Amino acid sequence: MLLALARPLTVLAIQVLAVGAGWDDGREPAARTPAPGERIAGRVESDRQLPPEMVLRATVHLRDSVQCVETTVAPDGTFSLALPPGAVWGWLDLESPTLQLHGAVFEPGWMEIVLQPRFLAAVEGRVRASAGRRLDELPMESWVQCGPLAVMRNSDMGPSLVMANGAIGADGWFRLEDLPTDRPMTLTGAHGRARGSLEVLPLAPGEVRTVELALFSPGTVRGRVEDESFAPVENALVSLYTAEEWPQRHARSAADGTFELPDVEPGRWAVEARAIGFDLARRELVLGEDETVELCFTLGPPAIVRGEVLYPDGTPFHKAIVCEADIPRRRYPDFASSHDRPSFLSGRSGHFGFQVHTGAVQVVAGAPGWAPSAPFALELAPGEVRAGLVLVLREPARLMGRLLDPLGQAPPPTTLALTYPDGTVVELGCLGGTFEASELPPGRARLATLSWPELWSASAEVELVARATTEVELRLGYR
Repeated sequence: MLLALARPLTVLAIQVLAVGAGWDDGREPAARTPAPGERIAGRVESDRQLPPEMVLRATVHLRDSVQCVETTVAPDGTFSLALPPGAVWGWLDLESPTLQLHGAVFEPGWMEIVLQPRFLAAVEGRVRASAGRRLDELPMESWVQCGPLAVMRNSDMGPSLVMANGAIGADGWFRLEDLPTDRPMTLTGAHGRARGSLEVLPLAPGEVRTVELALFSPGTVRGRVEDESFAPVENALVSLYTAEEWPQRHARSAADGTFELPDVEPGRWAVEARAIGFDLARRELVLGEDETVELCFTLGPPAIVRGEVLYPDGTPFHKAIVCEADIPRRRYPDFASSHDRPSFLSGRSGHFGFQVHTGAVQVVAGAPGWAPSAPFALELAPGEVRAGLVLVLREPARLMGRLLDPLGQAPPPTTLALTYPDGTVVELGCLGGTFEASELPPGRARLATLSWPELWSASAEVELVARATTEVELRLGYR
């Protein structure tokens, strides 16, 4: 449960609204002749109560050196600062017990500087160990960090995505300051091997929110991959998927067929093992805290499919990539890289033949500059050979759009899904509020957000036209 404390936290991002003549948009001023004893002056303005004991620090560039001077901001927000002789230009830092952010560029003699603060927020709270453990029973290496909502679980945020980070105290208490407002975030923490995450709803300006972060001790998935003669299968790819079919972790089997996936978050998972020349094997499991699950995958013979790839006019297509579409979510594969997915390039006559997994299978063909073929659905038995597939590439369509949050701003990195009437899903990435995709199948489809459905969502029906660009704008709405 998230509780808001009564006391506000003020973090100021300084913006110059009005200054004396000669301001050049923050760039280093041109050389000037300094006057001794010059001053700068101005005021800090805000529609909220300013924090007490704010210190204004000026980093002043002289002709051959740099000096720092400071003054205290008056209770009414005004300030005046004497500069050292020979000052050419400088910048301001506004400091208080709760902030330390860079401010504005100035020149000596500017007497009407207006700094307008923007209030940020903070998150503080305590971490809670699970399974009846106390934090002092866990290793003391610990951290907590906050960043944009993460798309995938069990994955640390990269340094460029971290908005704030800090340590967890011996009593389990933590505090993260200087956080943005009106933006959902993910709070992640670790204490030894125990990890946890929490989605934080948008903070109000000046708010200090108290939260409790539950930490869970990870488990391990390990086992062996073998063929039907019980011989080990070396270099098989073992993949861990979430219940929502997001790929999370991968491992390769050793020469004796063994594999291990350590530090797996407790919960429901699916594990797949695949290798060239074998069928795919899949298992589902529920992993508990500190639990080790042993799996044995027996890979049988794959099925074989044969057919041809054609242009829309019926002529053979040379060097088209033919492979399986992902099941069960029926995504189109990334034709730029087939990874460990069995694939084949069609020959000069457009013909292909390659191994696929058994059971329910969808085969598609793609090529640069063309939209993928409609998926060809099959039900195959182990060792079966199916011929006569005809895959026709389609004229491509292009989609461009904007995605805005409820405040009209760009949301965190978001995943969208374009769903066609046959159930095929093409996923799009949205970064900085914009998304774009080409080589899409033409026709009517539904575009909807996939990320954080419990927080917000947006959707629209789009009509994609071959050899044309469709533009769309989506506005996220809170649940």
